[in-house]
Amino acid sequence: MAPNAGGFDQGWSVNDPCFFKDEARGWILGRVTKVVGVGRTATLSLASTDGKVTAERDASAVEAASARAREGVEDMVALDELTEATVLSTLRVRYDRKQIYTNVGGILVAVNPYETIANVYGEDRMAGAAAADAAFSGAAPHPFVMAEQALRALDRDRASQSFVISGESGSGKTETCKFILRYLSYRSKRRFELAGTPRGGANALEESVLLSNPVLEAFGNAKTLRNNNSSRFGKFIEVHFGHTGGIASARIEQYLLEKARVPSQAAGERSYHVFYQLTQSPKYSASLQLLDAPSYRFLAGGGCYEVAGINDEDDFAQLLASFSGLGFSDAEVDGVMALVGGILSVCLLYTSDAADEGLGV
Repeated sequence: MAPNAGGFDQGWSVNDPCFFKDEARGWILGRVTKVVGVGRTATLSLASTDGKVTAERDASAVEAASARAREGVEDMVALDELTEATVLSTLRVRYDRKQIYTNVGGILVAVNPYETIANVYGEDRMAGAAAADAAFSGAAPHPFVMAEQALRALDRDRASQSFVISGESGSGKTETCKFILRYLSYRSKRRFELAGTPRGGANALEESVLLSNPVLEAFGNAKTLRNNNSSRFGKFIEVHFGHTGGIASARIEQYLLEKARVPSQAAGERSYHVFYQLTQSPKYSASLQLLDAPSYRFLAGGGCYEVAGINDEDDFAQLLASFSGLGFSDAEVDGVMALVGGILSVCLLYTSDAADEGLGV
């Protein structure tokens, strides 16, 4: 994007707020401390607002920083100019306030905080989104608000609505998807309650949508260098609503699973969570005669067996509870785990060039 011309026509003055680019920190907010020359040919001496960076730049490489660009607006459509500097500054200001969501019109931008922020995803926030007025005035940017907007458009237009959740690894796509599904489930329950209609199997269906997440994550997520719970596959989720506004059915389609991660991983990474979870299970370690994770060649490539913030034993208990909640019998679950254990056992096989040895364990 071209630098903002703001400030050039009138000329720069000492103490004018501005954005300038630093090699280490990118675009940073600062002020002008000295001006030599006029207009685009001027040379500006600059200092960051925290006083940690000073620099000299040509005026053509400096952007004026309006009040809106400095205050961290909720919707970046309100910025005087939408440039790389104003976008990044807005996101940084809001991130420092622990406001990780920002709108750009109908787009919600999320910046992963890599920590748990209190009072952001509770039922009170869901109730607030559901109670918002028609214009959503006063509703802070949030996945719950986006989900509520989609539900209202579904009711109003009687047409399917879509969410496209995209971003680089570690940006929070998996978590955002779970938040939206949680909200849709919450609203479905509330609609049945408010209508006073018999729910039948609706509760089980809504819960099934949420219970699918631990299963998908166990078999499709892994630790990478950038993300401890990275989805290594794409998924397309359809949630169907009935005439009452409640969830009627759901379908999850997965594609492009990273199969190469099963036999090998980059240094510092892991294979899929379920393999490590299974080796932590006393029940299946005994029944399937499993070894500890480092004993398996398929898991040893990355040299990483434990992950901060992940408890494989607890997660495995949650996986089993999800299978039960989804209607899998004990025999079916045992069969699935036997297959997972069988994959681990395959890597204990070795071949020999000696004609009389062949295949061994």
